[in-house]
Amino acid sequence: MGCVAMEVSSKDLQLVLNMLGSIPFLQRLPAESFQQITQVSQLQHFEKGEPIVKAGEAGEGLYIIWKGESEVLRILEETKVEQLPPVLRKGDQFGHACLGPRKQLHSHDIVARSEVSCIIIPHCEAQLLSPTSTWRHHPEELTLVECLLQLEFIKDDLFRFNPMAEAPSFWNNMYGGHIVGLALGAACKTVDPALVVHSLHSYFIYSGTPSLPVNYKVERIRNGHTFATRHVQAIQKGKIIFALYASFQRAEKGLEYQYPMPTMPTPNELPTYEDLLGPLCDDKRLSKHNQQASSSSLRMNQTLDLKYHNRRSPLSLEPQEPRQRVWMRTRGKLSDDLALHRYVTNLNSNLMRDGGCCKQDHVHPSIKHQF
Repeated sequence: MGCVAMEVSSKDLQLVLNMLGSIPFLQRLPAESFQQITQVSQLQHFEKGEPIVKAGEAGEGLYIIWKGESEVLRILEETKVEQLPPVLRKGDQFGHACLGPRKQLHSHDIVARSEVSCIIIPHCEAQLLSPTSTWRHHPEELTLVECLLQLEFIKDDLFRFNPMAEAPSFWNNMYGGHIVGLALGAACKTVDPALVVHSLHSYFIYSGTPSLPVNYKVERIRNGHTFATRHVQAIQKGKIIFALYASFQRAEKGLEYQYPMPTMPTPNELPTYEDLLGPLCDDKRLSKHNQQASSSSLRMNQTLDLKYHNRRSPLSLEPQEPRQRVWMRTRGKLSDDLALHRYVTNLNSNLMRDGGCCKQDHVHPSIKHQF
């Protein structure tokens, strides 16, 4: 039996999705792109010894070895576009040069060494592999908070955040929660989308300058079917300003523990963030430091709608229970990427943690970010 082509069946859909999620260069795509790629992909099966592609022939798209092994037998001297190993195994790809609005010619003869199954992403769907946004395929739909977590892909495991006028800052330094969210986003773009972050440790080393870009370098410490571990360094002006370790896990059923939801007012019954902090920005009873802190915190409200319950005023000297209760939602609808929702939570981590720490004693805490 010769080559057989077919659409991805519902039976194989999850297997193909898992396969695509394990390929490093695809992991940086928005989560919604994976579903779309799976829907347009085709499966082709080849017998042992059967040609998969021939040099000089028009390509169908990007080929990804799903099962079996294939061998590279010949390379056209005048078209050395792709550098391929002599033997291709599960997860290896070829045909990158055939992607685009027009079919290009293959530069290799590739033959099946055993029974081979390939996932083929058609060349006409190449735009799915080159998104202009970290979180959505259509960037015109981005909310401001998604823009703040936007990362430019530089090369494998290296991303860059470019300065934005809207980015929050504290005392002319980069806001800590923003750095955490970006680092976690960079780590996320190097793991299978089916794995979600379940723990992280982060360390602030130096302050960051808001007007300068920051590179996020990711180290793939461990890759497993159930767990993955990443180390991220935020680098500005050649100096490491922040480090993060994060562990990702595939969703599994197990024991769950959660405090019961406390009784508290609804968001509509609570004052707005502007009502709480607006009067403090120029309150002469506060130091210049605290006035500026209030102004900086207030700028966060352009991305997040925050409603605090019993937020302590910096004018109060009475100790309170060291607990902070906050209603939070983004301004604008986020994409359905569950990873993004976790990173937005980290974006606001400093504000919520500081409030709880400050309630016990009238001091400004020094926080070591370990979650």
